[in-house]
Amino acid sequence: MFGDNYRQQGEYCEFCMMNMDEEDFNHIPECPLNFIQPENYYQILEHQFIDEETNSEDAAYIVGKQIFLAIDAVLAQQKKWAQKSLMSKFDEVLNRYTELTQFVVALRDADVLKDADAIISFLLDPAEYDDLFAVWIEFGQPQIDDDTWQDFISAVVSCGWKLNNS
Repeated sequence: MFGDNYRQQGEYCEFCMMNMDEEDFNHIPECPLNFIQPENYYQILEHQFIDEETNSEDAAYIVGKQIFLAIDAVLAQQKKWAQKSLMSKFDEVLNRYTELTQFVVALRDADVLKDADAIISFLLDPAEYDDLFAVWIEFGQPQIDDDTWQDFISAVVSCGWKLNNS
């Protein structure tokens, strides 16, 4: 009836749309189901729907339970991060190496990091640059030839990270 082009639809993850019928099925790394503890799957699936027949007291309970399960997922990931070895954490930083180097280049071009000692100081205590990093992100991670570069420089100067005459 449907011809050769008909393909029976399989079961797909509602979040990442990966075909769960495939033999080597895996959710994409960003899929929320990767962050839910397996022992909570059945509770989530059992109580995930609220419809017009659900009374308000049950609806509040179901929503509250979903919120607590979400909180549990976040806390579990934070614990997992805290238990990682230093080298595992460093590996995650290396995966963001390009962003880090672009930030260091921007700081050099903005005359915040003027010499090797300043760069070493940055590497020894990068948390000291958290606020500056947030400003850089806010301006779209500008580099010297970007439209927002001058706005970034103005913010750097106004916050005291660089003197006007530098």
